Amino acid sequence: MINDIKDIVISSRIRLARNVTGYPLPDKIDIAGAREIDEKVALALGDGFQHISMQSIDAVIRQSLFERHLISQNLLKYSSKGSVFFNKAQHKDYLISVMVNEEDHIRAQCIHDGLSLNYAFDCLNAVDNIIIRNIDIAASPLYGFLTGCLTNAGTGLRASVMVFLPALCVIGGVAALTKRKSMRDMTIRGAYGEGSEATSYLFQISNRSTMGKTEDELISEVYGAMEDIAFLEAGARDSLLRNGEVRGTVTNSFKRLTNQCELGLNEFITHFSNFKLGVGLGYYNVNNLTRLNKMIDEMQTATLIVRFGINPDDIMIERGKRVSEEIRLLVD
Repeated sequence: MINDIKDIVISSRIRLARNVTGYPLPDKIDIAGAREIDEKVALALGDGFQHISMQSIDAVIRQSLFERHLISQNLLKYSSKGSVFFNKAQHKDYLISVMVNEEDHIRAQCIHDGLSLNYAFDCLNAVDNIIIRNIDIAASPLYGFLTGCLTNAGTGLRASVMVFLPALCVIGGVAALTKRKSMRDMTIRGAYGEGSEATSYLFQISNRSTMGKTEDELISEVYGAMEDIAFLEAGARDSLLRNGEVRGTVTNSFKRLTNQCELGLNEFITHFSNFKLGVGLGYYNVNNLTRLNKMIDEMQTATLIVRFGINPDDIMIERGKRVSEEIRLLVD
């Protein structure tokens, strides 16, 4: 079913939570202790990773990393103690990032396009093995890995999928997802995780807890939930195809996006979401769906400023110009 709705899954992420034995958690640790942990991680990872201290970059760059899901809200919160390591081999996409002194001492994650949880886990597991071999990680024979939040104890693994559910949102079917059997052990959050709102019809679907099951079992359950969600989204899209008002809304949004008008962030998100719904309904064909999916992050305010050196006063003009050019190239 998922193959029938290729645009439903934006990306897959595996995240592993680890803590170093003998140190307070990041919200209690002092600067000296935080630096010691940072040094331990740097030595463990070696030269294959680029190290960035949160204090060494300005707030706009930090915000851009957050907008692109490369660091978390908690790392922004603890920026005076935190850092991040990116694997150099994938420096263009920052496929693997290892956050230090976030909610836990170590939060390693791997993000990959599409529904690719198994691939993401294999990549990240190799890095996790290096960390465990070289750092004394806090663990219990009974409870598994010990973490700052009890829901992360056990494997410490969070498998999440970023999904695009426009049709379910339009017909009001997202709320019903939580009642389905396949979603019993799943959590539905906004695009930026816990506490965030759903924007552009984007949601994160992830396992609720990590204890009492193996990594393979947890990942398998998320795959199963995705099959169910894809089935429901397909049915909702069939319903919308019979709704003439939806096509008019999509067409108007496409015109707005391609007319090089000034675009505020919220306006862009609204029209872009409608356009992507039109792609899912078959009103428009795009030649690079992955590229289209990346636009939602790349047109965020801080990311535009960092990537292109845009003056903040010109953001709306530049966003409108770049969105128009990009979509015209993508639509067949």
